[in-house]
Amino acid sequence: MLKVRQGAACAVLAVLAGCGGGPPPGPAVYSHVPALSGAETPAASAPAEEAKPAAGEPAPPPSRSLPDNPALAAIGAPDDLRAARLVGKSDAEVELLFGPAQFVRAEKTAEIRQYRASSCILDLFLYRDVKSAGQRVEYAAVRNRDGGKPDEEGCLRALLEAKWLPGA
Repeated sequence: MLKVRQGAACAVLAVLAGCGGGPPPGPAVYSHVPALSGAETPAASAPAEEAKPAAGEPAPPPSRSLPDNPALAAIGAPDDLRAARLVGKSDAEVELLFGPAQFVRAEKTAEIRQYRASSCILDLFLYRDVKSAGQRVEYAAVRNRDGGKPDEEGCLRALLEAKWLPGA
């Protein structure tokens, strides 16, 4: 009986010793998980449903339409807004689009401007343009105030609506 217990104890120790070695070197590869093609993703297979407010919650405000304006069209308004389209815009063009920034910080070679909506922030980095003696956007990024993944188009739309459709 003692030999059976010793044999079982040795087997358990051998199994546990194999578990304590830590992860193998190199990046984790999950070869046992099949890759999904675009057709197999839940979003592609199920029709999109409109979000409806829960009972007792107010309905979201109706979408407001931005005016037909060449300055807005240059950054993709009204249907395809992207922060990357602000790169290369002059400081005057930025001011025309968004109005005055809520935050400005001047550095030796750059100016950082922030445009703030209720849930997001647009950061613009402008540098001196030697040809025009003005400034141009070299980098533009949208971020959420809560640190989550930003809705870039929604953020830009909110900022533009605040400038172009005040009080609507």
